Amino acid sequence: MADSMTSVVGKNLKLYYSEDYGTPVWAEIKKAINVSHPTINKTMNSIQSREIDWNSAVPGNKAISLQFGYLYEKGDDTVLEDIRDSYLNDTVLTFAAMDGNIATVGSQGWRFPGVVSDMNETQDLEGNKTINVTVDYVRIRDGGNIVEPDWYEVASS
Repeated sequence: MADSMTSVVGKNLKLYYSEDYGTPVWAEIKKAINVSHPTINKTMNSIQSREIDWNSAVPGNKAISLQFGYLYEKGDDTVLEDIRDSYLNDTVLTFAAMDGNIATVGSQGWRFPGVVSDMNETQDLEGNKTINVTVDYVRIRDGGNIVEPDWYEVASS
């Protein structure tokens, strides 16, 4: 019998943030559009010598960031206020880009503490006003330990 795979459609994916890493209270970013699942890359450092005719490399540090559009609407918007606060005041938020509801056992995705590093608006003539947001990983400590980005899977209680 063949294993079945289930495709996940973008509109069913979830993006969350929390103001606290240690004991997160997750808030869904429901107005997120066109989320670029965390971009993860690794620095490759070149090694060259006269010993061989090939350029070679060794892996260096990794980086992670997240980009998403945010649908702007007039009125009170706590999520937008928190995003703006992270940008203006370097407030660290924890983000989780999940393949399902963060309260559902088995949901998984990248989780990392970050600061909003870029916030710009798009005001298309025939489209919605959108705020384009970039979040970059920042180094924090939790219980004395440095928090690194991790693949987070919701476990059963």
